[in-house]
Amino acid sequence: MNHTLKIVPPHFDAVAAGQKTLEIRREDDKTFAVGDVLTLREWDDRRLPARQHDQYRLLHDLHISPPSSGGEREHTEYQKALTQGYTGRGCRVRVTHVLREPPFVPQGYAALSIRLLSQPPAAITTPGGVLTVQGEDDSDPAQYPGYAIAVDGEIAAIVEWHPDYQAVVLRTYTTRDDLEAQAYHRWDTGETLPELE
Repeated sequence: MNHTLKIVPPHFDAVAAGQKTLEIRREDDKTFAVGDVLTLREWDDRRLPARQHDQYRLLHDLHISPPSSGGEREHTEYQKALTQGYTGRGCRVRVTHVLREPPFVPQGYAALSIRLLSQPPAAITTPGGVLTVQGEDDSDPAQYPGYAIAVDGEIAAIVEWHPDYQAVVLRTYTTRDDLEAQAYHRWDTGETLPELE
């Protein structure tokens, strides 16, 4: 399962550098498991407008929507304030171990051992479209580790290790809606392969 979580700048820097391999998280609205992928988005509440900082932070931390009596304008400003704290930086980690047992971890919390996943490069704009690496295929990364590559947000290729062939396999796609791979090739030899399962 994938989870998107906030993380403050000093902790984000340590995780992104591979130095911090443990996260302590509340499990009041989600449960973590080994194999989960966490997208950690850097959050700096100092970026919030000073007059709104305490009010919006408290409402958000308590999972309370702003009072409806404030009208649409107040609700829009509340939502805007909540996103102003994001810095635009993020990273992905995989949960490798979960500890919940007291006295080591307080009730309602989990200690998550994490491993930093390789981070895809920034998007590259080309005359043919915007090329991005979408990251690890989360379906079964232990069996078929690889990356999906997109052009303008649509899958164009998947590069993955295939255990049956003991080779890196390239699956290419067209812009058709059926998302059926159009070709399968071994990367090392270029040999065309029969349809893969």
